[in-house]
Amino acid sequence: MDNILIVLIVILIVMILAFVIYTYFYKKSHPSSQMVWPPKSFMQTIGVQCPDYWVLSDGRCVNKFNVPVVKSTSSMCANVNCFDENSNNTKTFSKVDWADVKGRDTILDRCQWRDCCKTTKNIPYSWVGIDDVCGY
Repeated sequence: MDNILIVLIVILIVMILAFVIYTYFYKKSHPSSQMVWPPKSFMQTIGVQCPDYWVLSDGRCVNKFNVPVVKSTSSMCANVNCFDENSNNTKTFSKVDWADVKGRDTILDRCQWRDCCKTTKNIPYSWVGIDDVCGY
């Protein structure tokens, strides 16, 4: 009788371990459907800082891949500079204040830049995190 009880306890322990291991690996290989992309941590540190395909370096956005930039001739773009002064591949944007994204100057500056500095004459830059905020 004692041997049967020991075997049952061992079988129960093995089944519990198998269930825990299966659950761990199943969850790891099937990410949650509620995952937000891009993650908020990316957006706060990198994503919204520079346009897509630009690189953040020393607080400036660098057009590292030489994506074409064409300034719009619209009158609303008269005061918008596509690049920093004396540069043809960097742009410095103010740091984003995440306390209140909508309506902040830092976001509005990015919206204006996106509208006025295009990849071609009719195609605005893609900018993850800014496209949604600007209403595109």
